[in-house]
Amino acid sequence: MLIEPRKVVLLLVFVFAISFGVSAFGQSKPVYPVKASSNGRYLVDQNGNPFLMVGDSPQSPIGVINASDMGLYFANRQAKGYNTVWMMFPCTNATVPVCPTTAAALDGTVPFTSGTSPAGYDLSTPNNAYWAEVDAAINLAAQYNLLVVFNVIETAGWTVAMENNGNTRTYNFGQYIGSRYKNFPNIVWLVGNDFQTWNTSSVDNTLAQNLMQGILSADSSHLMLTELNYNISGSRDDSLLAAYTTFNGAYTYYPTYYEALKQYNAVAMPVITEEAYWWGITYGNLTPTTATPLMLRKQAYWTVLSGGLGGYLSGDINSAAFQSGWQTAINDIPATHMSYWGQFFESLPFYKLVPDQSHTVVTAGYGTATGNGSGNIQTDNYVTTALASDSSSVLSYCPQNCTITANMGALSGAVKAQWYDPTNNSYQAINGSPFTNSGTHTFSTPGNNSAGDPDWVLLLQVSTLPVPPTGLAATVSPTTK
Repeated sequence: MLIEPRKVVLLLVFVFAISFGVSAFGQSKPVYPVKASSNGRYLVDQNGNPFLMVGDSPQSPIGVINASDMGLYFANRQAKGYNTVWMMFPCTNATVPVCPTTAAALDGTVPFTSGTSPAGYDLSTPNNAYWAEVDAAINLAAQYNLLVVFNVIETAGWTVAMENNGNTRTYNFGQYIGSRYKNFPNIVWLVGNDFQTWNTSSVDNTLAQNLMQGILSADSSHLMLTELNYNISGSRDDSLLAAYTTFNGAYTYYPTYYEALKQYNAVAMPVITEEAYWWGITYGNLTPTTATPLMLRKQAYWTVLSGGLGGYLSGDINSAAFQSGWQTAINDIPATHMSYWGQFFESLPFYKLVPDQSHTVVTAGYGTATGNGSGNIQTDNYVTTALASDSSSVLSYCPQNCTITANMGALSGAVKAQWYDPTNNSYQAINGSPFTNSGTHTFSTPGNNSAGDPDWVLLLQVSTLPVPPTGLAATVSPTTK
């Protein structure tokens, strides 16, 4: 098969990058574990380099695919620029239906030696053979520079186990897990997952507290967050568990800017959107019942421009259920657009962004915010804006054709203005640019983007700064489903 010369060059760049400790997209290879930045607003690695979670939520691989396929999946996500994966250990059938009812690994190895299901397992009998398979999965992810969001006995499927074991056994199990994984650099802890009873059952909430205390009694090296209840919640909502929460998750099926900003304002702590609409799932109790690629892009861009500088965990049924044909299906359009999202923000000093909450930067045309337990992501047109703390740039995400008025005096010098197309990772210059940094200027989106959708990102940048590169992933061809 003949290979085009341009593709040979791209391949050589990729090999060079991996060989010299950087990603294929120009980012430094992270040195884990991650931690909060000095100002508490974003994540950094051990060298102090900003780290934006470009995340996927496979959740189930230990229960449904073998190590070889797990490596294939990890390689795919790394090649697209993902750096984070959310996985459940153990995976439960109650949460992910493709997982075994015993919560066993694919080869049948169960997580505890006493009992046969979450309702009957004795948490004081962890099966080292099972947890050795977890060790291998996390180490395999590390080979692909992936951070693992380690969701331990998640509450949607395992609250019954904690209830039947009580506080002492739950604490001791947490201590076992913390001791076992304290020296694995590429993890952060997640406690919860559809934790619907945290505010209705003091018993359940205290059990989760004991699990967290047990983990942290043995492990002070890794960050920890919680996922509470749908349809909307944030880690800081639970005052009992907030004392053990070292970074902050927003969980919402409404426009993500609301919950991300609420958590940003709650405390100086990195914020991520840990879950919102997934690709390929039908939600019977939500409007709309399914997500479009545009909706998924809205969720991700709204997050960062509303203070979610920790990043975003996307959800995709193709990389959660691993059904027949998943090897091709995971190259779907949302995954490609997520790759572009990561490249776009990583090409900029995203960690300097401050949400324009009082609309002093974009002063008109931004629309009306919703999201406090209401709002339809499909139709919501709210424009989110953030200004760099050093006044070097302004970013506005227009989810629909819009005309906005910008206060040009918010920037520190002459302004280069561009529109960014989030569906093909390209930039479009704006006539008249560069503009003076005084007065106001009106910007209108340039029609539909390459996917035929109306969303664009406005980038206003002091003109002496370099223009962000489009990145290698612009050569990735999205696969339709």
